[in-house]
Amino acid sequence: MITYLQITDEILSSLHRVEKLPSVPYRSLGCAQTGWVAYDSGAPVAYAFADRNTGSLNSIVLLPEYRGQGIGEALLNQAEAWLFSHGWDEISAIPNPGSPEQSENLNSEFKSRKWTQSSTHYSKKSSEKTPLNLEEHVISCEATGYSRILRIQRANTDQAHRLCLFLDGEHYWRDMNIVPMLNTMHAKKHIPEMSYVFIGHVSAAARHEDYSCNEKYEKFVCDSVLPWLRKNITGLRTEGSIVCGLSLSGLMATFLSIKHPDCFTYCLSQSGSYWWKSDLLESLLDKHELRNTRFWLSVGDEEIHKNVTHPPTGLIQQISQIEGVEKAVASLQRTGATVRYNQYAGGHSIKPWRAEITEALPWLIQNQSS
Repeated sequence: MITYLQITDEILSSLHRVEKLPSVPYRSLGCAQTGWVAYDSGAPVAYAFADRNTGSLNSIVLLPEYRGQGIGEALLNQAEAWLFSHGWDEISAIPNPGSPEQSENLNSEFKSRKWTQSSTHYSKKSSEKTPLNLEEHVISCEATGYSRILRIQRANTDQAHRLCLFLDGEHYWRDMNIVPMLNTMHAKKHIPEMSYVFIGHVSAAARHEDYSCNEKYEKFVCDSVLPWLRKNITGLRTEGSIVCGLSLSGLMATFLSIKHPDCFTYCLSQSGSYWWKSDLLESLLDKHELRNTRFWLSVGDEEIHKNVTHPPTGLIQQISQIEGVEKAVASLQRTGATVRYNQYAGGHSIKPWRAEITEALPWLIQNQSS
């Protein structure tokens, strides 16, 4: 199974010791550079590096035997989204300056991602009329051992305003391309001025650990992320915030709202994985008052599969996504919470999750101006 990680200095050091991969272009990463590596059963098989100061992809390398498996395209997707998120309306790439043969071998990957090739480099323009410009910060917590990337679009005001926090940040700002949609919704006055914060995930395995009602992750969010945001965003108030998640992070978003209803008063949970230890949710609900909270829970009418094992950690899903969500709806309603259940046409995928955002967020904070 192929897994992907954003490159840290520790990972970078390990890449220099892999003989099969061509020379890695960096000895250390500055604040303007980042990279991604693909692993097959723990062994690195591809990497890419980008620089946000120049808007360029400086290197992408893929072992020949792994071509044609979508790995190059996946790394390009990561790099493109990251560069565009820093405000570039056009980005460039010289895939591997030290190895023309390696660069030539990646032509099909660039073409499949709709890059334009010239005699010297590749280029690609943003599809958005208004380029993204998300701030990027790394928040670390010594007490929990967590370190995660936050991407932020600040509210266009210094006055008091609400936080909208997205777990699984990359799925929202990158895969769902939600930021232009949020800006349009605000321009049409469908939602009030807010600061949008996207917490990144590290890997598929880390998602399984973080989002399965993990109290260490809860502590990281509440004791490290929220205080940092209050300190660094003028006018931000975290009481009455929105928390959003999908699949396993939808479960975690609900967990945060149950445990901290004064802070996370509004919860968007898209195809939440309530099949995970559903009895835990019940026991939590017995201890918390939720009469002032609002939940939007959704699931697709095709999410009927049972007895599924989820890689890479082997989480076992014994009941269908639909059954889990419907049980969660009933449990939350018994506490007095206001719950909207939306069963959409489709499956466990980005497209229907994106489609419901324009209805879900206004419903959650209706009649709330800030």
